[in-house]
Amino acid sequence: MSADLFHQPYRKALVPFFEKVEKKAIQSGAFGVALSGAGPSIMCLAEPGKGEAVAEKLRQHLVGLEIFSLQIDKEGCRSSILSKKRLKKSGFA
Repeated sequence: MSADLFHQPYRKALVPFFEKVEKKAIQSGAFGVALSGAGPSIMCLAEPGKGEAVAEKLRQHLVGLEIFSLQIDKEGCRSSILSKKRLKKSGFA
C-alpha cells in the first residue's frame, strides 16, 4: 500500500495526522494504511478477526479522531430490474 507513487505521497501532506496514524496502525497490527479517496479519511487494513483490536489500540493512542472497525463489502453495488407494479408501489413511478 505504501508503494503508491501517484496519489498518496502528494495528498498525505494535506492530512496533518496521516503519518502518526500510519505509524500507530502498523505498530498496532495493521498490515497497510492508505488515504481513502482524496482524504482526510484513512483506511487501515488488518488480518480477518484483528480489525477491532487494531481499532481499539488506535482509539487509545489517537484521542480525538473518529475510528471505526468496518468489514469489507465483498459483493459491491447490485442492481435489479423492478416491474412497473413494484415500482409504482415503491412510490418512485
